Amino acid sequence: MKTKTFIYGFLILLISSCFTENRTKIPGELNDVVQIVVADILLIENNISNNTNLRNDLGADDLDIVEITMELEYQYNIIISDNDMDKFYTINDIVYYLENNNLH
Repeated sequence: MKTKTFIYGFLILLISSCFTENRTKIPGELNDVVQIVVADILLIENNISNNTNLRNDLGADDLDIVEITMELEYQYNIIISDNDMDKFYTINDIVYYLENNNLH
C-alpha cells in the first residue's frame, strides 16, 4: 500500500508542479494553517478541532494524507518522512509533529 501511496503522491507532485506559479503561503498560527490545509484538501468547511480524526471523522484516505503532507512541506519548506506521515491521525498529531520536529 505504501508503494501505491508513494506513486500517487509522486504523480500529484509532478502534476501540481505545473500549476504552482500562483501558489501562496498561508499566513497565520501553525494550528490555523494546518486546519486550513486539511479543510482545503478535503474540500470541507474549516470548522474542525485539533482532536478531529482525519480518517474516521473526515473520511481522508491515504492519498489525502499524502496531499496534506505535501502541502505542509510546501508551506513550511520542510521534508516529512513517510514514517512520520503515517503517524498523522488527528490535527493535533500534525501540529505536535511540526512544533517538535521542524518549526522552532
